[in-house]
Amino acid sequence: NHTSIRIPGIENIDGVLTFQNPNNSSTYQKSCSEIQVEHGDLLSATCVRIDGSRNHTSIRIPGIENIDGVLTFQNPNN
Repeated sequence: NHTSIRIPGIENIDGVLTFQNPNNSSTYQKSCSEIQVEHGDLLSATCVRIDGSRNHTSIRIPGIENIDGVLTFQNPNN
């Protein structure tokens, strides 16, 4: 099933996915491609570094769940 979710606070910091302020919208999509969720809670992407090179990076996002083929996100800090 093709599905998508919004996860707040994730940024590309010099080619590395980084969780910043959960109250802000994520901005990594603007400079990353090949974005996918693997193994339930592992967000991975290929992101552009400051020097223009590309880096494959990933970050665990607690709260991502696959509920019957639909991705959901519950911020564990709320």
